[in-house]
Amino acid sequence: MKYQAINKQQGIGLIEVLITILVIAIGLLGLAGMQAQSMKSTYQSGQRSQAIWMAQELAERMRANPSAVSNQHYLNAINTVRAEISANPGSDKPCSTPSKACDATNTCNDEQLARYDAWDLFCADASTTPLPRVNPYLVCTPTSCADGSDIHITLEWEEAQTSFQRTTKTTGSGSDNPTVELIIRLEG
Repeated sequence: MKYQAINKQQGIGLIEVLITILVIAIGLLGLAGMQAQSMKSTYQSGQRSQAIWMAQELAERMRANPSAVSNQHYLNAINTVRAEISANPGSDKPCSTPSKACDATNTCNDEQLARYDAWDLFCADASTTPLPRVNPYLVCTPTSCADGSDIHITLEWEEAQTSFQRTTKTTGSGSDNPTVELIIRLEG
């Protein structure tokens, strides 16, 4: 019996090359997606760290000025700052400058110091503020802010949106923005 020689394939066929390119392209797209998600998570983590720092800084300033807390000067100052930030979105200077700069060269009363602390933390220069568009909230339980009451410091901020995240998400509270809450108790 005579066998005919079959032409042996030499090299790679075009179909195999196309399949290889397709598999590599899908893999590279997956890597790009993971990199984008990693960058987003890193940015969000940095924002959360800054929010925690800002809440702790406000708590320390309140501990240093307990009479302004019990007289609700911090509560009023934070409410004023939040209203000014909401009224001037996107502005580099969303808040009015306090009448007196309470630094080492100026002496201030409790109310002036509370106003300056709120302005310094959340408004001093919005272009360099670690959390742009931050909304501070301060709630005392009970509402009198007396010695021994719990003080809830809550910071809410808007995350920067990427070009593919243009949809708005809301929850039952009306907002899906990230928040940090710190609860402190000042003992007199």
